[in-house]
Amino acid sequence: MLVPVLAGFIASSIADRPGFAPGMVGGLLAAQANAGFLGGLIAGFLAGYVVLLLRKLFSKLPQTLDGIKPVLLYPVFGMLITGFIMVFLVNEPVTAINTGLTNWLQGLSGTNAIFLGLILGGMMAVDMGGPLNKAAFTFGIAAIEASSFGPHAAVMAGGMVPPLGIAFATTFFKSKFSEMERKSGFTNYFMGASFITESHSFCGGGSIAGYRQQCCWGSDGRSAVNGF
Repeated sequence: MLVPVLAGFIASSIADRPGFAPGMVGGLLAAQANAGFLGGLIAGFLAGYVVLLLRKLFSKLPQTLDGIKPVLLYPVFGMLITGFIMVFLVNEPVTAINTGLTNWLQGLSGTNAIFLGLILGGMMAVDMGGPLNKAAFTFGIAAIEASSFGPHAAVMAGGMVPPLGIAFATTFFKSKFSEMERKSGFTNYFMGASFITESHSFCGGGSIAGYRQQCCWGSDGRSAVNGF
């Protein structure tokens, strides 16, 4: 039930409560078709935006129907449209992609695994919680579903290195940082231990490019070791 629940909450985050049921239905259809985690992600976003579209379309209905829109019209039509698109347009190609991804992950070993670790580690560090970070994390979750745990281990290591690196640097090289930076650096012990990569606010007026470069090198090294 992980994929349907994930899809439901993604849709709910986009379209509030009326999006939850269409998201769950879309995620369930994805799970039954073996579209996996990727199919659930697509179902969640699809259901959320379908419900948003329905809100615009139904905005011209009489005000007397306002009470049943969020509890009947949005969920029912959202489930129908989302289910139709998932069954006839999304599931088949995404299932093929998921199968190919599974086979590729299971065949990773040696140099290939190290190279993948380098890529995932860099993605986790380069934008500090941004789109590339989330894409790497999503790939790691999909790998777990494919019974390949190495990629997500690299993702976790790559995400923890930047805040922990800052914490250690401000602890052991205090003379190179201002008092405010040292105080901010201490909190990164907890951020790193909690797998919270978003430590970029630490930079202040410093060189963000140089800071991110060092974080990427550190994350790449640790993730490559995990891949090995």
